[in-house]
Amino acid sequence: MRDPVRAAINGGAPLSPSVAAQLIRNASTQPSSGATLTQRERQILRLIVGGQSNKQIGRELGISEKTVKSHCGRLFQRINVSDRTQAAVWATKHLPPEDE
Repeated sequence: MRDPVRAAINGGAPLSPSVAAQLIRNASTQPSSGATLTQRERQILRLIVGGQSNKQIGRELGISEKTVKSHCGRLFQRINVSDRTQAAVWATKHLPPEDE
């Protein structure tokens, strides 16, 4: 095993390879496709793409506007965006077509 102090001095990471790998896995928050989102998150994302407001989404899904806001916050974190426009762009690139 390498000396962690020497590794840090030489520009390396003073972590074991298994710990470094775990950190990298945990740091990746953006799903590669819509398949990793919950059904509700996909529903809300599709309605966002359709231009609906939180109030309209809540009415359509039978949930409160506050609940929609909560879903949106978690959804935005999961796909690593900060607003509805970015979420809509992400959806057009990653969300599979809706099954009809």
